[in-house]
Amino acid sequence: MNTRTRIKNVLALAAVAMLAVATSANAAVVIDGTANWTGNNPVGGNFDASGSDKLVVIVTGEHGFNQTANGSAGDFTYDGVVMNKLVYRPTIKAVADNPATPEDETVLVDDTWNVIYYLDNPTTSTGLIEGSVSSRGSLTAIALSGTAEGAGNTVIGDRDSTSATLTTSEGSIVIASYGMGGTGNTAFINNVTPDDPLALLTKQNNGGGRWWDGHVTAYANEVAGGEATYSFTDTTAPGADGRTGAHVIAAEFLASGPSFDPTDLDQDEDSDVDDINMLTAAADLAVGVPAALAGAEYDLNGDETVNGADLDKWLTDAATINGLGSAYLKGDTNLDGDVDVWAFDGSGDAQVLSENLGTMTDMVWGDGDFNGDGDVDVWAFDGSGDAQQLSSNLGSSSDVGVDAAAGTAEALYDPTTGELFFDIGTGVGVVGLMADGMKHGEVDAGSIFGAPGQNSGNILAYFNTSGLPTGEASVGMVLPAGLAQDAISFSYTPVGGATTVVPVTMIAVPEPSTIAMLVIVGLVGICCRRRRA
Repeated sequence: MNTRTRIKNVLALAAVAMLAVATSANAAVVIDGTANWTGNNPVGGNFDASGSDKLVVIVTGEHGFNQTANGSAGDFTYDGVVMNKLVYRPTIKAVADNPATPEDETVLVDDTWNVIYYLDNPTTSTGLIEGSVSSRGSLTAIALSGTAEGAGNTVIGDRDSTSATLTTSEGSIVIASYGMGGTGNTAFINNVTPDDPLALLTKQNNGGGRWWDGHVTAYANEVAGGEATYSFTDTTAPGADGRTGAHVIAAEFLASGPSFDPTDLDQDEDSDVDDINMLTAAADLAVGVPAALAGAEYDLNGDETVNGADLDKWLTDAATINGLGSAYLKGDTNLDGDVDVWAFDGSGDAQVLSENLGTMTDMVWGDGDFNGDGDVDVWAFDGSGDAQQLSSNLGSSSDVGVDAAAGTAEALYDPTTGELFFDIGTGVGVVGLMADGMKHGEVDAGSIFGAPGQNSGNILAYFNTSGLPTGEASVGMVLPAGLAQDAISFSYTPVGGATTVVPVTMIAVPEPSTIAMLVIVGLVGICCRRRRA
């Protein structure tokens, strides 16, 4: 089995493509409710947003009393939790025309401020929205569901303008506020309508007929994405006796998108072979790779390492999602719920494994790589060889489980010559042996076991999905002479049974003294026969 860094560009591109398709199908953000208040400092009211995932609050006000100071808004809270101040358009000073005195060099000419606040996952006991303003203000609360945490892009439009341009992501919702009033007390909200694609949310002003400040709020849902202009039509003509303090601010809130199960790695709303192929291509699962390198999405058990434990969790969780009674089995290449030998279209699990057997790089689950090490092999001492795992589960299903088989096998080694024998019982699908100094060229091609399934490095293994030929036969002088018993590792795997490790049987060699005695006895016998003759 090899250790390697996977090249996963194709799978990554496929995942990105599927994610793009899924994102474009996001459900629309839902507006759960709105409310309006006006008042002096502090300003606010009660609003239940506990069933929503985002609370948006828009507050508009004017300059300080008698234009003696800039107007401003401080922190706003919901049930005592400070909200995020996302967009803040303050009152603006500009150089006056023909100032009479140095003190008049800068005066308030656009003295309306406008703010957008938001809070993710609002909870409530009293539902009180409250905040500080410099003098008075108009407030609108909006509850949203189906949004991602945080916010997207924002914009503050030009002074004395009825529009602003904002770049957004596809599927998001845009909340816009057209603020007005201030100098001239011209918050004539009934003269304002939002332009397409904006739709009206609320209108709110302050002053009881004096129209000190106010705003018209609107929204555009499931926007196409990209740069767009968001505007209002205001039939009030600009000027000191008409429209003053006009401007637009807007904020984008992203849609949360569909919720995918962690096993659905390509996010196409199912957990299938494509997903487990991505997992087994992400890292050498037999060795383990830090999740920071392989990708946190593959760390299904959250231990910060992507390894075989994550593969096991995928097999269990995906089987549950797909309605199976137990985990998918190692060997089930097509995840159809069973481990079989043959199918008419070539999709039988043993067919797939046999086709790829011996390929040592860039293999994934669907190719027969059941431990995620990138190759398709026959045997490993710990039973993790791909053919071993398939053989263990052959004929079993994820609903029924594994039926253990009774077949056994034995390896016999002659230390004087290095000759190796296998003695195989009925129903054994894999036998394998590992030792240093393996002589692959000495494998007996005429052995009753047929061609080895794996004959490289320090491993020699045989594999047959129907069960290997039974009986004892030599496989050749494949090992160095003189090896100790513990220098040779051997195991066998029945068809439908677990891998079993057993010691190699050492073919007994007589001690030198015994050999000498036998020689003496033989010579004596010969002499006696000659005397009788």
